[in-house]
Amino acid sequence: MRVLVAPASPLLIERLPDEEGDLVEAGPDDPRQPHVVDLEREADPFRDLDAKPFPADFDLRLRISPEELDFALKQADALHFIGHGNVGTLLLESRHATGRAVDIDWLRERFTARGLRLAVFQSCLTGNQAGAVSGVAHTLIEAGVPIVLAMMQSVSVDGARVFFSRCNRSGGL
Repeated sequence: MRVLVAPASPLLIERLPDEEGDLVEAGPDDPRQPHVVDLEREADPFRDLDAKPFPADFDLRLRISPEELDFALKQADALHFIGHGNVGTLLLESRHATGRAVDIDWLRERFTARGLRLAVFQSCLTGNQAGAVSGVAHTLIEAGVPIVLAMMQSVSVDGARVFFSRCNRSGGL
């Protein structure tokens, strides 16, 4: 099994919603900017597993962009995404380390008929839906991914790391 490990944590999101939901300019000191995840630290457990006998090969792509994710999915049997998410969106990166959100339409188009057997989202709220907005997990299941593991709540980086480290040690992904 070939597992695409795709961490993303933009250093800056240039436009964020204000109190009314309108997108406005946002600087690096804006308190609405998401926490920057230490991607090297998040990648270490996969590097450790790759050095041991394990029933999977890992393709680690730090700071994944939408274009790179689209390309890398073509050779993957499974996806493990590490980064920020929300109901109906994943936050990927541009080549300048700024945020590039992808929505459920983008995800549905990329995941339909890809043959992916498993998708794991180590990111907040990717298992939720809100009204007419499908969640990330639900969208992938509709697109034909048979097994999707996603978070229903906000989760700390440390909490997610512990959970997925234990899953990986027991032979899960």
